[in-house]
Parts: sequence; C-alpha cells; structure tokens
Amino acid sequence: MAPPRNECKGMKVIENRCLRVNLDSTNGLISVLDKRIGFVWKQVFVKESDRMNEISVVSSDRNSVGIKFELVTSKTTEGIMLSMEIILPTEEADLLIELKGERDIELDGKLIFLPCPFMLEHGFLVIPHCEGLLYPIDDLSLDGIYFQVYSTAGLSMPWFGATDSSFGKGYIAIFETPNDAVLKIVKNQKNCITAQPVWIPSKDRFGYPRRILYHFFHEGGYVAQAKYYRKYAISKGLFKTLREKEAENPNVSKLIGAPDIWIRGDLDKVKFCKEMKAAGVDKMLISNTHSPEEIRAISALGFLTSRYDNYRDVLPPHV
Repeated sequence: MAPPRNECKGMKVIENRCLRVNLDSTNGLISVLDKRIGFVWKQVFVKESDRMNEISVVSSDRNSVGIKFELVTSKTTEGIMLSMEIILPTEEADLLIELKGERDIELDGKLIFLPCPFMLEHGFLVIPHCEGLLYPIDDLSLDGIYFQVYSTAGLSMPWFGATDSSFGKGYIAIFETPNDAVLKIVKNQKNCITAQPVWIPSKDRFGYPRRILYHFFHEGGYVAQAKYYRKYAISKGLFKTLREKEAENPNVSKLIGAPDIWIRGDLDKVKFCKEMKAAGVDKMLISNTHSPEEIRAISALGFLTSRYDNYRDVLPPHV
C-alpha cells in the first residue's frame, strides 16, 4: 500500500487543527508546523542528545504515533529498549511526548537526554528560576548549566520555554513527571544555546513513564507562556490564590507588601521591631533564629517571624 499523500518514506505525520507533526522514523527527530503562522519548529541533536537505534513504528493514527528503539549507552554492552509516543492530545497547539520502558530496566547511572530539543536561531530561552530569566540564545557562556526540576533550588516551576526576539512565537515545555528530571542548557550546531530535557534514574532504574507537554505559541512570548502554565496548574489542582491561603491562615495577609528583613549579629530584634513600628511600618517579616520570648514580643507588634531551614530526606541505603 502506498504511503498517505502527506507522508514520505520513513516519515510519519499526525495532525490537528493547529499543528502538523512529522516524525522521521530513521532518526526519531520531530518537526512541528504551526499552521497558524506557517513556522516549523525542528528538533536537533546536540552533543548530549541520545541517539535512537533500530527504530520501528509500533502504532500510528491521526493523533498519535509510537516508536520503539534501542538506546545505546557507554556503560552497557547491550542497548536499552525504550519506546516513545508522540501525541496530539487536543485540537489546540499541544504536543505530548511520553517515554516508556520496563520498570526494572537498570540504568546504571545513565541519564536519558530525550526528547531532543527544539531549535530557535534568534531569541531567548525562558527559564522560571526565582523571578524568571531570559537567556539570549547566542550567549554561549551558559553552555553546560544544569537546573534541577525536582527541587525549587533549580527551576521554581517545572517548565521552560523559548521565545523569538520580538516576543511573539515560542513554546513552553512542562515536565508532567518532574520528580526525576533536570534541564541542561546546551550548545547546538548553529552555535546557539538550547534547553535539553534530561531524565535521571529512579532508584537506578527507569521506574515509570516520563512525560513532557509542549504548547506552541504564535504570539504572546513569555507572558503567554506564564499564563498557559497558570492555566495548566489550575487544571491540575496545583494553584491556590493568596486569598484562598488567607482564608486558611489569616497571617498570610500580613505577608502582602511586607519587607523580608534579615537581622545579623547582636542587634536587639525586639527593640528594632518597636522602632520600625513607631516609624510607621505596619507589615514586616523578621527572618532569623528567635527565642520564644522574642517571637511573642514581635508577634504582639503585628509582625511575622520566620527562619531559613533546609530539610533533606535521610533514608536507609536500601530504600
């Protein structure tokens, strides 16, 4: 049987109202046509990207295509057999990529650098670290930087994106399985930086399917990406407004507009807070180690107390 009219040999096509996705089954790379603006997003290999060998198409319909492949690693004599499904889950500009494998596949410390990153020749990477970062994609000094996804010490939210220089077209990529994921900034063949998703072992095994959701924008830049993630977080029950938090804990209202003051040395904290109150400061968060007596005195002034702590899981080696 001849291939469909819109498919070439070795190419599988899925399509919805907004996107046409081409999968090259000879190398596993994807290109995405945004039909609203005629722009094509192309995946590229970077030096860290994993190569897929012995690729075979195992499923295909209008909205999804699945492939099976061998992932060769430097630590194993035999390749790791994995599968990847590319899905258009809606009629909007969404693309879901799911990586699957046997739960007990031993990765022996192997990091999985898939899917390959989409390339943008001019513009910025959008990195939600702290207040948010825009990395010019021609800044090669950033090559090699890692961001943890599973901890807010890296990405403050589990997504990243890219936008063109005019803050119009772009994409957002949301880690739907963020607990064993990192993001690496890498240089591509065009001498630009791009963002490579990386999956780390779960107890040294593959563990469970890994999913990343892309949404492509024809306008709006990083603002549209932030709004999309907000909508996504609401749909997953991850979003709670300050007003909702205030209903559970009235002290939240004291945080809004409050300076976060860190007191060092031997300064009398209670005296300092009384002076600030007399100067007309109505809201303040005092961060340091406090005695119970100091906490009571500062709270009586209407201020909040806090401190900084890091808590790490300490587990037996066999867990």
